Amino acid sequence: MSTQLSFERHKRQAAEHECKVHELLNKEPRHASGQGAPGEADSKASTGKVRAACGQQRLAIREYREASRLRPRDAETKERLRSACKVLKQLQVLVDGPRQLPMRRFLAHYNLSLRYWDMGEAIRRPESYIFLSLILSLRPDL
Repeated sequence: MSTQLSFERHKRQAAEHECKVHELLNKEPRHASGQGAPGEADSKASTGKVRAACGQQRLAIREYREASRLRPRDAETKERLRSACKVLKQLQVLVDGPRQLPMRRFLAHYNLSLRYWDMGEAIRRPESYIFLSLILSLRPDL
């Protein structure tokens, strides 16, 4: 297969994958009962659709990368690759959900501050100041 035909095939397949992403994200959920607001099952179904869309977007990025490898100076393909990567990042944020606070860092500061407090060295350690300010912000009545 010639380079031109392979390039066009990769671009066409990437566009098909992006169309599937669009279809997955824009379809209205169908309710079996035909009533009311969507429930927990619908939210799980929509999460599944977002995950499927994320997979399709990864396939589109793979095809655009291959097309840009075959034609490295094609500006349109590079732009589509960049926009597909941006869309994938947005979809990945939806799939992953909100980021949790690191509890280990808090526990490390807490343990260090208690250790230095017990040793009588709390005044000299910045960890104790960090922990003290954190505790005072949470419980100002102390």
